[in-house]
Amino acid sequence: MPPARPRTVSRISSTASSGYDGGYGGRGDEVKDMWLEKLQAMDPERVTDWDELEVDINLKQVFQEVGLTPVQGARLIKGCNLQKEHDLAFVTLSDIGSLGLRKLAERRFSHILSAYSRGQPVFKTEDSTKALNQLVMAGEKRNLQLVRDIIRSHYGNHVGVQQQACVTLRTMVARDEELRAQAGELGILSDMHNAMQNFPESAGVQKQAMGAVWNIVAGSSRNQDLAGRIGLLADLQTAMLNFEDHAEVQKMACGALWQMSIGHSQNKSRAGKQGLLESLQTAMRRHPRNIEVQREACGAIRTLTSDNAMNKRLAGKIELLAELQSAMSLHVSNPEILKETCGATWIVIAGNKDIRQWAGEHQLLKDLQHVMRTYPRHEELQKQLCCC
Repeated sequence: MPPARPRTVSRISSTASSGYDGGYGGRGDEVKDMWLEKLQAMDPERVTDWDELEVDINLKQVFQEVGLTPVQGARLIKGCNLQKEHDLAFVTLSDIGSLGLRKLAERRFSHILSAYSRGQPVFKTEDSTKALNQLVMAGEKRNLQLVRDIIRSHYGNHVGVQQQACVTLRTMVARDEELRAQAGELGILSDMHNAMQNFPESAGVQKQAMGAVWNIVAGSSRNQDLAGRIGLLADLQTAMLNFEDHAEVQKMACGALWQMSIGHSQNKSRAGKQGLLESLQTAMRRHPRNIEVQREACGAIRTLTSDNAMNKRLAGKIELLAELQSAMSLHVSNPEILKETCGATWIVIAGNKDIRQWAGEHQLLKDLQHVMRTYPRHEELQKQLCCC
């Protein structure tokens, strides 16, 4: 089977762009009423990422500095009608007491609220805003050096700055081979490793850092090698474990793993030994109907088991074919998913009689036949089905 082409991910979710600046653009009460309607309709318990909260980015920055989860932040925003950073001056101790924070976090938050009520904010969020604006400028000018310098400065202690830096990097290098090479030379993969290590509880940082890694290693054997040597595979695995129910994190991890492993035998072996096939299996089980997770996971499985006997045996041992078979059944109306599913099935089965026996015993041939009959004119899908 020909090697999969390197793919980059371009769809982004930017922390900076989702911030609400507190102004009403001359429309006054009309816009404020619209915002209040959205606030009342919001279900805080369903918020999984800071990007989903349409409030001032500095307000989100304070919440993240204290250690609130997106759900806790959403509860406070909705319960107290918070919109801007300075609205914290009106939050009471009983408001934060209802969040169930640990004593240390509650004391720290109380100290922050007291400072805001005196008009003396603890965090110099204008600094982080300045850094965010610099990142936007760096992205427009395609200045990787400036992005790296911001990440490594004291601004890098702000989770929001780290997240936006990852977004900027991910976008800049997506379709630029020269910038991908430069990112590797500047040590930016190490910066992504540090970001994931330093902000393990931030889904936004994890998601965007893996998106940046995905794009930096795509089509670059040198960057693939560097990513494997500095431990980014372990970072991916940790993120997948910590955010098992977060579909976007899982998608980014699967896609980054896929790109790190294409044509790189050492990373394939490392991934198998570290248990990443099991992580892919968990992702497929947790998000069976998510098209993007299923597609990226199947691509990663196909790549990890291609020309790697150890990973093939491991795939058979943990019965990964069951997940591929399930995806085939659930997404029978989507030929693009089927193409990845059947491609992965082909490679997992090839040269392993035990896995072939499992496939026969579990009616996989019948499922493949059904797909062939459903898409008789889909040339690429038919080719992979015939190889299966």
